[in-house]
Amino acid sequence: MADADLAIGRATPEDFPRLKSLLKSRGMDVRGLEQVPWVLKATIGGEIVGMAGIETIGPYGFLRSFAVDKRYAGRKIGSALWRRRLELIREDKLSAIYGVTAFYNIPMFIHLGLQVIPRSEVPPEVRTHWQFTGLKYRLLAPFYRALYLKV
Repeated sequence: MADADLAIGRATPEDFPRLKSLLKSRGMDVRGLEQVPWVLKATIGGEIVGMAGIETIGPYGFLRSFAVDKRYAGRKIGSALWRRRLELIREDKLSAIYGVTAFYNIPMFIHLGLQVIPRSEVPPEVRTHWQFTGLKYRLLAPFYRALYLKV
């Protein structure tokens, strides 16, 4: 069960240093985070403990920067963030969500309702995202998987 004092809301520019720190602590890329139009933050007692962002690419969403502070793992914060993120995705009338993740995150994303798909099934305009084309992701392609959720 998520913490009773868990609050989920839109991140503000003042939150980005802490959000970047959270991403770095989880080994995630912070590139372009400030340009992501909707980043949600999860807080407990005013402390940022999680985040989830979505970039829009045409009619699609691209899952960006989905992370929970290690100290709060197992407390359903990721599930709460995802439920709120999904509400906003539906309000934005996006047709599908795509993303890229390391193989060890796949069980979590399947639990949240996403499917693992071949990269070839990702729309071409989404495959141009830097997380598909960047050197890190091309070199480590065997360890990364494409994700999909029909909205």
